[in-house]
Amino acid sequence: MLNDIFNNIAKCRYCDKSFCFDVAENFSVDTQSRYVIIDLNMLNDIFNNIAKCRYCDKSFCFDVAENFSVDTQSRYVIIDLNMLNDIFNKIAKCRYCDKSFCFDVAENKSSRKGLATSVSATCKYCGSGHTSMTSNTVSEGYEVNLRFVYGMRCIGIGKSAAQIFCALMNLPPPPAKFDRLYTPIFKALETVSSRSMVNSVNEAVIENEHNKNIAIALDGTWQKRGHTSKNGVVTATSLDNGKVIDFECLSKYCFECKSTNKTCDNCQVNYHGFSAGMESEGALRIFSRSLPNYNVRYVQYLGDGDSKGFLRVQESNIYGDEFPVEKLECIGHVQRRMGARLRALKNNLKSTKLSDNKPISGRGRLTDAEILLLQKYYGLAIRRNVGKSVADMSKSIWAIYFHKLSTDENPQHDLCPMGEESWCGYNKSIVSGEKYTHKHSLPDAVIFKIKKNF
Repeated sequence: MLNDIFNNIAKCRYCDKSFCFDVAENFSVDTQSRYVIIDLNMLNDIFNNIAKCRYCDKSFCFDVAENFSVDTQSRYVIIDLNMLNDIFNKIAKCRYCDKSFCFDVAENKSSRKGLATSVSATCKYCGSGHTSMTSNTVSEGYEVNLRFVYGMRCIGIGKSAAQIFCALMNLPPPPAKFDRLYTPIFKALETVSSRSMVNSVNEAVIENEHNKNIAIALDGTWQKRGHTSKNGVVTATSLDNGKVIDFECLSKYCFECKSTNKTCDNCQVNYHGFSAGMESEGALRIFSRSLPNYNVRYVQYLGDGDSKGFLRVQESNIYGDEFPVEKLECIGHVQRRMGARLRALKNNLKSTKLSDNKPISGRGRLTDAEILLLQKYYGLAIRRNVGKSVADMSKSIWAIYFHKLSTDENPQHDLCPMGEESWCGYNKSIVSGEKYTHKHSLPDAVIFKIKKNF
């Protein structure tokens, strides 16, 4: 009825035609926003194949851009089809009938291939039009689908979350065969990561004065906490340049085998044993392929201290007696272990009275804040003596213990450094002549209990 009213009473302001209006709701563009993800190159192609400029009357003259010129590299934007329709009709006119304000920009929903869809611009008068998909094709399908799946996986979500995102954004639904795109993404990542790791190894050798016996840090992580995770990853990082040079993924689970209840051709299970043993197994595999893959030896091993990876590598004697693997200690891990042991001691003795008939914790005793301070001082004592003798390092560590044991009546600062630059307030006061009062000492009963941790 509305269409009938329009055509019986009005004529177009621009072309002076009558009975030319089409008031409709049966095409894609209406007052409700409908968004598509479109490659600007594809949009440029639609513009130049169907339209010419309203002002200069030239064809093949449009440059559709988002603050930059469109080139051969794909650049995607999310665009409202109503806005696209508006842009078309304000700047362009039909190349064939020379009419303006005549374009109907619409999406052909039946052509959807995931986020890739067909968008057409059609002249209402002469019926001429041009249709183009919103994405380029690659060997694995449409590029926009591949990028979308990769993006979702990079932020840790899968198909269900992607469907919710597309629904809320009023986008076409994601690819139906979402999981099938994992394979080409994995192959591409594997190729790029392998190339990157080879380059990182070469850089490490150069920074190590072209010596192929290099130092690495190994650490493991699991899919979830505890010792029940079915998946784990061990990563090797060069100490020379801080870049990842190798990794090993270990899995005790294969989805396909579990689904079919039989062994599949491409089984993902590559580890059998306890989850806690994944780190040591991964370390052994990484060391075993250092010579075949990179022609280097990992002669120094920096671990987190509580891993059995080094023992496993040492027992295997991978490089023979000529190149033994040396274990390096991470000061940060050693420092944290000190704090962990003090907290464990506090928890174990929380209901036990010490020799002074008081608990180990409480005001002026072994509190969490005091443990953090002791842990910090312990780490500083080690760092300040890197490159010095073991005796110097031991002296600095025990200086902390006796500093906390000292009182005004019984100062014990013989191991603390002397001079004005000393961290020990008592020894500093000897030089300055100022009076020093021991305010941060711990009771003898507490100090004697934590002695074994030093």
